[in-house]
Amino acid sequence: MIGSLVVGLVAPMWQSEVRELNGLLVTSISRGEEAIHIYLPTDMASGDRISGTVFPDPGIDESTLKGMVLEIADQDIPVEDFQFSFDVPEDEPVTFRIDGQNLASYQPHPADLAEIAQTFTSPAVAKSRNPVAISGPFDGEFSTTNATIDGQPATVLVESPRGATIPAPIDSGPKDLKIIEDGTETEHDLRIVDVRLSAPKSAMRIGQKTEVELRVMGLDGLEEPIQVRLRNETPNTVDLEGGQEQTLEITKEDVQPGGICGFALGLIAKAPGGYELTAEAFTSIAKAPDGFK
Repeated sequence: MIGSLVVGLVAPMWQSEVRELNGLLVTSISRGEEAIHIYLPTDMASGDRISGTVFPDPGIDESTLKGMVLEIADQDIPVEDFQFSFDVPEDEPVTFRIDGQNLASYQPHPADLAEIAQTFTSPAVAKSRNPVAISGPFDGEFSTTNATIDGQPATVLVESPRGATIPAPIDSGPKDLKIIEDGTETEHDLRIVDVRLSAPKSAMRIGQKTEVELRVMGLDGLEEPIQVRLRNETPNTVDLEGGQEQTLEITKEDVQPGGICGFALGLIAKAPGGYELTAEAFTSIAKAPDGFK
């Protein structure tokens, strides 16, 4: 369930863009070459206590951040603090402002529809460098939450009373995820996979064919099958042989030395120009992802 979203373009200086990704509501504000990204949980509900983070683009001028204050839900958030917490208004939109300019607004879920899980659960498979959403009875405060992956601290990006989101590491393979919430410790098996698509031609003429290689890495020691959902994002430009959306299963028998599995897929051009394919991995017992990044 996703709250309704209203995005605005602010004038004369700041622009805003909002997108959702694996439990994150990402509001990006930019002015010229400088951009700042604000992370909030997508499941925030009326009356929640929630925590979020601010990530400036690398190389942004420090003078831009100094003294900059974001106003979120009528509460001032200094950008240079990087982390913040606030109480979601009761039955009112959460509004983002900077320098008195409206950036965007987000309508939280109704409080009576926001169920809180009684146990902590995490996905069995996550994509490298992508957010990992963990559900459970959190309190919405970073100060009581710790996460580690193979013993290394993992940054908590956002937290609500129903879940927290951390970034997946770059290196792929089986991992041990540990969550400590207000003194309660749980451990989870988490497999990080690296999914890559490549093709010899990035643009084609009508009738041309090419072959796309899909490689999945991080499959060392795989026991339970995982699936990869492949989607053609440009069906008006190319046809993906076998269907515009496909689910490919990987079993332990498919894994090659080095924990790699590969597929070759045909593309046929219907119109001149470029094309885009996306892929996501998940387990057979997990819900297939709604979005593809």
